[in-house]
This record gives sequence, C-alpha cells and structure tokens, in this order.
Amino acid sequence: MIRREVDRARIREFCLRDPARYAFYLGDLDEAEWDNSRFFAREVEGEIDELMLIYLGLSLPSVQLFGRLGSLGESCLQFTPHLPEQFHLHCHNEDVSLLMKSLDLAEGGELFRMHWRGYPKELRPSVASSRILGTEDLPDLCEFLRIAFPTAFFEPHQLGKALFTGCYLNKRLLACAGFHVLSYGEGVGVLGSIATHPDHRGRGLAASATRRLMEEVEGSIPLLALNVHVHNTPAVALYRNLGFEEAFSYREASAKRL
Repeated sequence: MIRREVDRARIREFCLRDPARYAFYLGDLDEAEWDNSRFFAREVEGEIDELMLIYLGLSLPSVQLFGRLGSLGESCLQFTPHLPEQFHLHCHNEDVSLLMKSLDLAEGGELFRMHWRGYPKELRPSVASSRILGTEDLPDLCEFLRIAFPTAFFEPHQLGKALFTGCYLNKRLLACAGFHVLSYGEGVGVLGSIATHPDHRGRGLAASATRRLMEEVEGSIPLLALNVHVHNTPAVALYRNLGFEEAFSYREASAKRL
C-alpha cells in the first residue's frame, strides 16, 4: 500500500542509505522546500521500502521515482494513482515501458546522476574569472539560457533561492552554473543550468563557473550531485575533471496520466 509520508526523520533515514540517488529528496526536506514537496512511501514491516517525490515548486511538477536498488518493476505502477495529471518524470530506465501502461510519455533522454568525490590531484587552475550572480543579473541570465541552454530547468525565482555564478566578458554573460537544490541544513546541493555560450565553448568558462559555485559552498555542503545527458561527452568530461563520478543512469520524460 502507498501512503503519504510526512515524517521528515523517516524520509531522511531512508534517503541517507543512498544519498546520491536521493539527492533531490534530501534537498527538498529543507524548510524552504518542504511545503512544495510531497513524499509517498511503500512500507514493509513498518519501514519505508520505496519512496516517490513530487515537487510542486515549478510551473510543471517534477516527479522522482527511483527504486532503492534500481528499477522498481511492476511495483512502480502502485505509485501512479498519486501522480499529478501532467509532470516531468525522472525514473530508472527499465521502468519506462511499465509506466507507459498508465502514462503518456515523451522521452527526454538518458542521463547520468553524478556525485562529487573530491577534487582530483591533477586539477588544473581556473583560467577564467567568475562571480556570484544577483537578481540584477536575471535579465542577462534568462537571455543567456535562451540561447545557450533552452531546455534548462530554470525559472526566474530560482535565482533568488539558490546560488548562481557566471563568467562575464565585455559585459556579456558567456557561461553560468547554478543549483537546482541547495540545502545547508541537509548538507546537499544539486547543480544545474551549467552552460556556455555556443560561440565561446572550449575555453573553460563553464568549468570556471562551476568551480566557483563549488568553492562557495565548500565545507558547508558535503553532498554535491548533478545530472547530465549520457551523450553530452564534453560536459561529462568537464564534471569528471572536477571530481564527479557517475552514480547511475536514468530516464527523464514529459508525462501525462492516461
């Protein structure tokens, strides 16, 4: 049986078994995100066995349905009655075909969840300067992402809620990096919206913005994670060079209930 779970201590205990897999779940336990977060649990002998997150803080809800050991199999269908009518879905690869029994899915591709293991010894020094972005930079950031990363999951209110960095040259924003989720209380940050202007790639600008972002929370956020499309070879290489490693792969899709 699936039921709504509202005990943050129980949710946290479950998620800390595999923090990289449940990074978003942990971040959304933060007081700033709690009212936008809905957790649904399946229990076995009084313990949480599987857990789904529905995040309502975006214009389109985001659903994370990751089994603790990987794919959920047929049991993933037990969660579907609790889903919104329309949402963005993150789930394990093997569960996509099963979920299509209940959902109309428009696939967005396969991604890696990567988590930070520490800076490599051979890390090269940054060659570009970057700075923290403020609300006054919002017009630049929106226009930049429209050109450089039109599919980024960015909404303007995120700039006021979490840290973003950017590289400027001649008053033009050429690269940026930010946090989808940032919780000092839970000690977790999920990076996102990392991009470089198409005309300025290969110069280390995104690496500089990302590293500046990581340095800003160094010592305060022990768990750093991010998502990247598996075929985005330059981005995967960038993150590996900063000390990130692949934890698992999954699928994302736009979804509607049938």
